[in-house]
Amino acid sequence: VYIDRINVVGNTRTLDTVIRRELMVGEGDAFNRSLVERSRNNLRALGFFKDVKIEETRGSAPDRSVVNVTVEEQPTGELSVGAGFSSVDSFVLNLGITERNFRGRGQNVVARAEWGSLRQQIDFRFTEPKFLGRDVRAGFDLFHTRYDLSKYSSYDYRSTGGGVRVTYPLNGYASFSARYFLKSDEVVIPYGYCGGVGAGSSALCDQAGSYLNSSAGYTLLVNRLNDPVRPTRGWTASLRQDFAGIGGDVNYIRTEADTSWYYGIRPNWVVSLQGQTGYVSGWNGDPIRINDRFFKGGNTFRGFETAGMGSRDLRTTDALGGNFYAIGTIELTVPNMLPDEYGIKTSLFADVGTIGKLDDRYLIDPATGMRNPNIVDDLALRAAAGISIHWRSPMGPIRFDLSKVLAREDYDKTETFRFSTSTQF
Repeated sequence: VYIDRINVVGNTRTLDTVIRRELMVGEGDAFNRSLVERSRNNLRALGFFKDVKIEETRGSAPDRSVVNVTVEEQPTGELSVGAGFSSVDSFVLNLGITERNFRGRGQNVVARAEWGSLRQQIDFRFTEPKFLGRDVRAGFDLFHTRYDLSKYSSYDYRSTGGGVRVTYPLNGYASFSARYFLKSDEVVIPYGYCGGVGAGSSALCDQAGSYLNSSAGYTLLVNRLNDPVRPTRGWTASLRQDFAGIGGDVNYIRTEADTSWYYGIRPNWVVSLQGQTGYVSGWNGDPIRINDRFFKGGNTFRGFETAGMGSRDLRTTDALGGNFYAIGTIELTVPNMLPDEYGIKTSLFADVGTIGKLDDRYLIDPATGMRNPNIVDDLALRAAAGISIHWRSPMGPIRFDLSKVLAREDYDKTETFRFSTSTQF
């Protein structure tokens, strides 16, 4: 049976070509139900439509069929003005404009400003999903960010720059992305921290200054999930690498990999396994500066404060991050007593992992030339378990975490309860 024609219905704003280019079948092709279902997932993943239906009807002959694509559009633009309180940033004020379907062409435009006690950020992003009419997603970013990390480690980090990126699909399940970013990074140490009696951490004092970071990188992504929004079957995996040192003052190679697997054991019961790891190493004799290391805890490892686990100066209690991390998570999504209209999802979780491994130069006391006993840097195992509640509230997605730490080091900083903006719902 061959496809006689494809009808697209219901798109009052989105251009017809934006919908048709997501279809994996075309007029004149042999009818393939698997490709039709993948086409529906492609359209749902856009986020432009509240509902997508693809139906087959008889065509002009017994071996011909008509494919009707019916979409129900939903608002894709958002003007957000908000203020709130979170356990991460304390007081937060934000203003943002987002349009995921700019001019009905599928272009994504984001302009955002956010101010909080921990993070202040201004950024602008533009993405063209079909660059030059080809199956290539391209875009650019401009940003200025400041992180006040004095609560966790005695420094203030500022970054200003921009970058360009392109993404090319390798097939229906895999894609390859390339990017280049140029930014100016500055680490500010409080006045008097590194001098006099009771000076600060020797592993932190030589970090102050401004550096130009010129880096290029790539991401290889494979997605075999059965649903892009609420997966119940399948897996996804990615590999990311960034190479700093294409000019500039910083030289390192950063590699990260992660994978997720989902399995629905019964309706509304979904078990998922997640694993992620990363390693950054300097080249040309350069060590890894503190703003280029990994910090875990908070939203990235429940049960521990932000930067609450990993290498630390015991005398000053400053978190020093790590060049390596590995984290595994098992999570079970369970049905709710409340109807779906309330937008609440509950899951039970267990996190286990480790972080650490500083460059040798940061483990040495410059005054004695010996190993600094105040610097702890090991790869001890950490673990926590608990319950997470995701709420699609009128104010935006919110996540509540209630955790119990099962394995920790004496110098780690833990927490039992956290609420924050959810990264995924």
